[in-house]
Amino acid sequence: MIVAPHQKAFAKTARPYEGCFHGTGCGKTRTCLYAVRKYDGSILVVAPKTSVQKKQWEHEAKVLGLKKPTVISYETFRRDYTKLKKYKAVIADEAHRLFGVSPVMCRRAGQWVPKTSQIYAAMKWYLEERRPERFIPATATPNKTPFSIWACGELLGYSEMSFKEFRSEFYHTLPMDRVVYAPNRDTESMEKIAAMTRRFGQVLRLDDLKDVPEQTFRTEYLAPTAEQTRVLKGLPVRFTDSTSLRAKRHQVENGVLYEDAFNPKTKKVAREAERFDNAKIDYIVERALEFPKMVIFANYTEQVEAIAEALRKEDKFVMTLTGATKDRKAVERDAEESDSAYIVAQAAVSSEWEFKSCPVVIFASLTSKSIDYIQGQGRVQRYDAVKKNLYIHLICDYGNSIDARWFDTIMSGRDFNEKLYA
Repeated sequence: MIVAPHQKAFAKTARPYEGCFHGTGCGKTRTCLYAVRKYDGSILVVAPKTSVQKKQWEHEAKVLGLKKPTVISYETFRRDYTKLKKYKAVIADEAHRLFGVSPVMCRRAGQWVPKTSQIYAAMKWYLEERRPERFIPATATPNKTPFSIWACGELLGYSEMSFKEFRSEFYHTLPMDRVVYAPNRDTESMEKIAAMTRRFGQVLRLDDLKDVPEQTFRTEYLAPTAEQTRVLKGLPVRFTDSTSLRAKRHQVENGVLYEDAFNPKTKKVAREAERFDNAKIDYIVERALEFPKMVIFANYTEQVEAIAEALRKEDKFVMTLTGATKDRKAVERDAEESDSAYIVAQAAVSSEWEFKSCPVVIFASLTSKSIDYIQGQGRVQRYDAVKKNLYIHLICDYGNSIDARWFDTIMSGRDFNEKLYA
């Protein structure tokens, strides 16, 4: 049984209800299971569906000499939480999924209450009604928004402010027709949120545990091709709604375009996808000649497929990871066992897998969530395989590029998480 010093330290010092906010690659699964080993036989793990399918919690329990814990998905927990028996220990994997509290309020049973997600409400009910002896929410990115931390504090029972007090302290309203709350991003506010996070759980990153070599980050700005430029100019005629137009521009900037069209044969409206020549794929293919192993993230499924096809034309061994991938463990195994392998993953599929021997990650395009970007970096940097890595961002750049603005927004969205380690 291999238990690292930091995992033993968490077990020794954690309160009965304690957040495990260790960074990606720190081995949170083993950390949490070791901490609740006293309750062997009465451990419930609520995890993303992909984690349940991989059976990583059962594997780690076996390594620790424990019985198989009960592992269910968030979807199952949300549906069946009132039917579940009392477990003495509850672990929430990727627990940021629980912290769904909005800064707006809604009327419920004749009273104004915070608007929350169903999974947050389900966990709050379970903790209050079943009263487990241990509760560990585990995530590398606990404070994706200020209210995520307020929600975390409510679940742990460590609330320091009322809902309205918290909103007044950490949010401001935008000058719009309806009331819209935006988080304060000044240094003082972010430092206060970081300090609160550290009071709710234990914060640790890989750099604190290992001598991590300096990581290299590179941003490549690529001009749109002639075909992309032509299509971009014609988009305002095809899509007049401003929100839709922004989305379509971002798609084209990444070499694809989705459009709902009527199929005269089936008599139904179906989504069709177009592809366009783009410099991002050319760049990725060039890097594949240089590096035998790479991970490439792309936001759009069609973009994932286009990149994979381009690499296969160069006789590369390519695997894809999308929401439809059922066996991520097999992808991991095949990639690690190969001398040369390329994983092209949907940008939202940024957790629940690893590629330890890979030294290069290319972000061809990003989701709208900074959490996916942070998690994506952790796929190649793990506790038992620390090394120097190269992270490359590809930006389709021209006047008023949505891709560039999207990238800047994601980079600014890292602030709350990074303040944890300041």
